Amino acid sequence: MGYYILHKYFNTKKEGENYVRKYIRNLWNKNVEKYIFPEHKEYKFLCALMMVEPNFFLLGTNESGHPHLCYSINGEVISKSWVKASRRNFKPTPYKEKLDDALRFVVREDVNKFRREHKGEPCAWCCSKERPQVDHHHISFSNLKQNFLDSYKGSVPQDFTKEGYRHVLKSVDYGFGNAFKEYHNQKATYQILCAPCNLKKGNKTFF
Repeated sequence: MGYYILHKYFNTKKEGENYVRKYIRNLWNKNVEKYIFPEHKEYKFLCALMMVEPNFFLLGTNESGHPHLCYSINGEVISKSWVKASRRNFKPTPYKEKLDDALRFVVREDVNKFRREHKGEPCAWCCSKERPQVDHHHISFSNLKQNFLDSYKGSVPQDFTKEGYRHVLKSVDYGFGNAFKEYHNQKATYQILCAPCNLKKGNKTFF
């Protein structure tokens, strides 16, 4: 049975893998890391390939000298096999990733508001003004989320729906989402980091 990646149809997994392998290698420069942001023409295809909508993709070189693709979602660096993605050999998304995705979606407007209010501000680490990203500062999103779950007295959602490539809360769980949004607003602090510094930081809470 065939499948699509964006608007491209493949009759077999091998056909899909060969196309994507050529596509990635045409983008790849062994000696230079390539950042792919939403405004770049390759972004939509990579979103469809990996079935995510990150802040940006980074195409680099792994220890074996082959192309390596990772992406960043609000400061969290995620690496998955683009080869397996090209064959549509996806494992079921773990519950933890679905919950993380849904909760990041809940607070996306708060993150975007900080981005707008600090437009033009340099990176807190290197002072670059190129490719600014919003980063959770002092306490990581993962730790903030876990602290909330440890203190929350209600029921935690077990099932989610999809909006595009994102997992989002069902309408019956909006109370849980609102509680997290309020907790996040009280506890979260942000800083501006450029894309390279954001990747270097990962989930650390300090430089």
